[in-house]
Amino acid sequence: MRRLLILMLIGGPFLMYAQEGEQPPADQQAAPAEGSEAPAAAGGGDIAAEDTIVGEADYKIDDAVKPIVDVQLRPFEPLDSFIVRRERGLERRLPPGVEKELAEVIKLHNRFLKRPVYPRMIHDKIVIELGKYPKPDKWKIVIYNSAGIPVKTFEGRGGLPKRIEWDGFSDKGKPVIKPGEKFTYRVYLERKSGARRREVGELPEIVGFFTKTDKGDHMVFLSLDYIFQPGRVALRPDGEERVIEMLNYVKDYYRGKGPVDVYVYSKGTFLWEDRAKILKELILKNAPIDPEKLHVKRGYFGQGAKYERVELRFRE
Repeated sequence: MRRLLILMLIGGPFLMYAQEGEQPPADQQAAPAEGSEAPAAAGGGDIAAEDTIVGEADYKIDDAVKPIVDVQLRPFEPLDSFIVRRERGLERRLPPGVEKELAEVIKLHNRFLKRPVYPRMIHDKIVIELGKYPKPDKWKIVIYNSAGIPVKTFEGRGGLPKRIEWDGFSDKGKPVIKPGEKFTYRVYLERKSGARRREVGELPEIVGFFTKTDKGDHMVFLSLDYIFQPGRVALRPDGEERVIEMLNYVKDYYRGKGPVDVYVYSKGTFLWEDRAKILKELILKNAPIDPEKLHVKRGYFGQGAKYERVELRFRE
């Protein structure tokens, strides 16, 4: 009896180990009965069933940054217009780190953009500084051309303004400014007592001017003395800059639809042909103008003083 008890105590653990090793694989084990609990997972904790997590994302597809598909350079569109209309939109829609690099790519070494030129030779108005005058009851300022013909009149009552700005148009609404032409003006003052006073002044020499009509017709002109050396085909040291200054106005207003007519008023047939060729090359080099729409013609002086100049005319 004692021997049997000793054998049972010694052989019990080995029997239990053998029984555990003979268990079938996990995929062959019987599923738990309906209503019973599933066995605990390794690592502790009970999982009754798989949970489904449902929520709303903070980022919606509608809020995504849309691709930039509307920024396209048209072949002969002035790039200044492109920048003014679309650069602000790009900044709003591109990441902050891209803005600087994008601006550099657009503006770097681009001859079609406006380029600052100093000193400026072309203006769109003439300023008459009047200074101090005794206060009249009525005043009048008349501008005369080089032939002594009145072309523009300003008048009013009360104190005389300190300055008058003239857009270069006559009282009939026609542009009358020509490069090199001398204009004078007279100031007429009158009081109720009958006292009158007249002052005479001279406008500075006009070498370049820009005008625009209500119908959208534009004209830019500049004296050839500021582009070419006198009587020669060779450019002045800053001659190309003067042409660029003319083209700055073209880049502001020309939309690439109509023709651009260039009139070269130059003495001598051969001199005109050579200068016209150089001007055409400079214009195409520095302005977004279709070569087929650029027409270089010879300008005829007609009656009166002969001022050598170049004129660019186009319609907006």
